[in-house]
Amino acid sequence: MSSPLKAHALHAEAQTHPGAARVGIGGPVGSGKTRLLEQLIPRFIARGIELAIITNDLATREDAERVQRSGLIDPQRVRAVETGACPHTAIREDPTLNLQMADELEAR
Repeated sequence: MSSPLKAHALHAEAQTHPGAARVGIGGPVGSGKTRLLEQLIPRFIARGIELAIITNDLATREDAERVQRSGLIDPQRVRAVETGACPHTAIREDPTLNLQMADELEAR
């Protein structure tokens, strides 16, 4: 299935699965994605919004570990996906690991 068809299928599935909103933050290495999360987490929590975080990286868990150590969120609510390839490409081609992890976190 091509990427546009996958995206359409995933969007259609999301419409039939009510539950947590899922938001992706993407950008180049060093662009401030993790820093943005560190700024957003307290704001969401102050509004009573429960959240979980899934980070994606080529071969490390560095960003997930940074958020876990921050004390801003229960470390059990943070997961890391090591994509083994460029995270943007890996997610676009096959988001399965991210979707499974999101489902697992939402079930908690």
